[in-house]
Amino acid sequence: MKKLLKLVKSPNGCVQKQIRNLTSLKLKKIGDASIVEYNESTIGRIKKVQHLIVMEDIKK
Repeated sequence: MKKLLKLVKSPNGCVQKQIRNLTSLKLKKIGDASIVEYNESTIGRIKKVQHLIVMEDIKK
């Protein structure tokens, strides 16, 4: 299953660990979007930065 992630809030002022999670999800600037595989490793990263992103399902 894949999810579309979009960065909607600025990571300025966030903890460095959260910023690293965003870059691992390929999100750097506000408005950036990426498609990621939804598995256990990405679920953990998404939970850490869920207040900064919007997540949508991708249907085949």
